[in-house]
Amino acid sequence: MTAPEHQPPPPHDPPYLAHLDANGKSQLLADHLFSVSRRAAHSAAKIHVASAGQLVGLVHDLGKDFGSAKTVELACSKWMDVRAFGQLFALPKKAKGKGADDEAEAGVSIPIRGPVTVQSAFSVQPVDVSSTQITKSVSSEGDGSKRGSDTMGMKHRVDAGVYVFYGSMNPQLAERTGFSDEDADTIKNLLPKLFENDASSARPDGSMEILKVIWWKHHSKAGQHSSAKVHRSLKMNPDGTYNLEPIEGLKPEEIPGF
Repeated sequence: MTAPEHQPPPPHDPPYLAHLDANGKSQLLADHLFSVSRRAAHSAAKIHVASAGQLVGLVHDLGKDFGSAKTVELACSKWMDVRAFGQLFALPKKAKGKGADDEAEAGVSIPIRGPVTVQSAFSVQPVDVSSTQITKSVSSEGDGSKRGSDTMGMKHRVDAGVYVFYGSMNPQLAERTGFSDEDADTIKNLLPKLFENDASSARPDGSMEILKVIWWKHHSKAGQHSSAKVHRSLKMNPDGTYNLEPIEGLKPEEIPGF
């Protein structure tokens, strides 16, 4: 795919103002947003959600003077995940000022369509699901196969399985958000390490891994072939091996797991 590199939003003339006091002292909207975002991130870090606090601080007053186009421009230049996967900003309701345009009007939701799509993963064959009781202590009822009165819950897991998931990148949407070839390479380099540092009780370290990443790169925005045809060229086997059917003009890059 081909997409222009993202650039920070250009300065505007006249600049947007956030505040103007009786003495004529003003604060630019951009300065206000970044200042609030830093303070919000510092406060949110106390409950381990600094990134969310930063995001809320940055967009909280965008509806004052920025219309949806400016919101998209600023957010996409700031965060790779927004320009890659998209976002929905819900701005608070404000009274419509004199001369305000419809985009800056209160209570709007500003959607950003991201160019990167990742589908759900499905197992190559049916899987067996094991269920385990979570108890306060040792279950004292029955043979352990049924839930007892002292059971706090059930934990379900898949003991073994091979999964396949597909994705795509839309060059036209990439141009809108500023998603670049460098961003695409970042995702390509991260996919083999998808399950690293992502452990849980149902997915302990080492229990899941990426076996292979198959990466196709078209030579035009329209693509030489449809996404469906490209995806069908991969035939996955239950033992984790696979076969690739050749497609004219496209050479897949086979990247081993981490």
